[in-house]
Amino acid sequence: MAFKVADRVKESTTTSGTGNVALGGAQNGFVTFSSVLSNGDTTYYTISDGNNWEVGLGTYNSSGNTLTRTDANVLQSTNSDNRISLSGSSADVFITLPADKAVFLNTSGDLVVGSQTFLNATSQRFSYLVSSSTQAAFTGADA
Repeated sequence: MAFKVADRVKESTTTSGTGNVALGGAQNGFVTFSSVLSNGDTTYYTISDGNNWEVGLGTYNSSGNTLTRTDANVLQSTNSDNRISLSGSSADVFITLPADKAVFLNTSGDLVVGSQTFLNATSQRFSYLVSSSTQAAFTGADA
């Protein structure tokens, strides 16, 4: 059981309600959740039925080819950040990486985590925040 993200994973679902999402097969040009996840793996996902959407952290279940979702793990949605209720008509489910969870270098070479800029990658020595009261330093050789 691991946390995983992957590119080009998208399936359809005809699930109704707010429970587990039954995955209905890869859409054209995409792969299935089962091709990149094992039973118990967690991943960030998006569900969209065209009008409503939900982004959260889900758990893949291979025995039923389902994605488990809970209100506690919904990061954002059109339902006040709770699970959306699916109608049973076709909806899309795909693996995503929410922007506020991304870590990247911006065009200036600064490391950005969410909305925070932590260091300038062009300097010889990098600092990073360990806690609100402790700061440590490392060099590129330490990374």
